Amino acid sequence: AALEGELLLPLRAQNEGVEDMYQTFNGYPVPPDLVKACVAEIHTHVLRGDFSEWRYSNPVGARQLEGLSPEQIKKWAEPTRTEHDGGVVVHEDAPGELGLFWATKIGGPSHGFDVEGQCL
Repeated sequence: AALEGELLLPLRAQNEGVEDMYQTFNGYPVPPDLVKACVAEIHTHVLRGDFSEWRYSNPVGARQLEGLSPEQIKKWAEPTRTEHDGGVVVHEDAPGELGLFWATKIGGPSHGFDVEGQCL
């Protein structure tokens, strides 16, 4: 799955740039050992081919979805696609969600590539 999603470069960037994750946007420290463990766990599930399932079932993901019914969780995890007039297509990836590694949100708190309100 990782090869089909062309993830060599994003996974390499995460490994080589892991030290850049040791602080928040506002400069607060994040424990390096926890960051390294998290990146390794993400990569493990990508390579196993169960990233999408793991994303919603690991303790942090499950906590974020707490309070939703199983039907609501299923809807939340469903990849959506919207086509706007003028040819703009907004999508939240495809089954497997490996496209998340190719996100184009670069820079500060602004999401310059977003065109829909939920991203503000």
